[in-house]
Amino acid sequence: MSVAIVEDEPWEILDEKISQAWIKYLQQMPSHTAIEAAEKLNALVPTNRTEEEEEEDESLEFFLVNVWYVLLEMVRAIPPDHVAQDKLVEMVKALRDLPTNTVVEIWSNETKIWKDLPFLGYVLDEDYNNFDFQTLFFPDEETARREWHNLNAFTARLTVTGVQDNRLYGLWALRRALEDRPDRDDSAHTMQGYILDCYVPVAAEWITLCGSYLYVSDEIYEDLGTGGCFWQGEEGFCLERWQLWKRRFSEISKDEWASEKTQRIAQAAESRMMQIEIEVENMSVDEPEDETETESKTESTAESKTESTAESKAESKAESEAESVDESEDKSEDESEDESEDESEEENKTESDSKTESASEEENETESDLESDSGNELEIKAK
Repeated sequence: MSVAIVEDEPWEILDEKISQAWIKYLQQMPSHTAIEAAEKLNALVPTNRTEEEEEEDESLEFFLVNVWYVLLEMVRAIPPDHVAQDKLVEMVKALRDLPTNTVVEIWSNETKIWKDLPFLGYVLDEDYNNFDFQTLFFPDEETARREWHNLNAFTARLTVTGVQDNRLYGLWALRRALEDRPDRDDSAHTMQGYILDCYVPVAAEWITLCGSYLYVSDEIYEDLGTGGCFWQGEEGFCLERWQLWKRRFSEISKDEWASEKTQRIAQAAESRMMQIEIEVENMSVDEPEDETETESKTESTAESKTESTAESKAESKAESEAESVDESEDKSEDESEDESEDESEEENKTESDSKTESASEEENETESDLESDSGNELEIKAK
């Protein structure tokens, strides 16, 4: 993307070095990182310059205001869907995250540079107020309408990325587009088509870029968050107001006063809102735990794990011992049975030997008797 410096515009009153810090970052993407660009811009802070570099009669406040004026001047020239918008948000985030500890007093308040992004909110608010909303929708104000749309897209990106909370600007954009409608007897009613074509695309941009964040928001702004003729409820974000906006997008998608392009944009915004509702309902977001609670849970888990391990080991040991005892008993029983069998065999053997001996003795006795009888016979015959 090429960014040119126009000499007859506010660029000429701004510090050339500040302008170049932003411009070179965009022109040299991706070789020139956001952190490198932020560091170069930080080196230009009056308190960080050497004596030779220091500008005469330049205050810190003047420098910081110029930084943001240059940024927003560029933003107004960048379309909502251009990658340069995201790149500039990255650089603002890189500035905010620089490891600097510089604290200065601005308007009687201690402010950290760059962590607090001093004067960005002030310059952003002033830039918004420079737009004339009474004439912004006039046909010949096309350039102003385009710049206002681009500025809102950048502001929504700052919000959804957490760099800076600008939800109030989103609320104003949605209220202006969806909560007001001129009476048919009012002369402004004849401009209704121009009004819708001017404001509805910007409101839809907030839904596209930041809708999920706005849907879950319940921020109340009191007088700053009051509604238009269609809303008399909470002065801020709430689900009822969200439903009103969704219904109004649906109505505008069929409104004869709106152009076909605006009708399509409104229909897409309504669809996106319904999709966001489904996404949030299906999404289970756990609340972040307190650090001490997390540590306590970790310790408790570790203790439980240790106890469980010890119990498991004890049970395993007991089971092992029980198995050993059972095996020992089984072995003893087996040995006892073997011994019994051996004893039985020995007894049987002894009995068998005894019977054998007894039988042998009886046979001897019989033989002896037979011999004796035979002797008697001989003796008788001899007589």
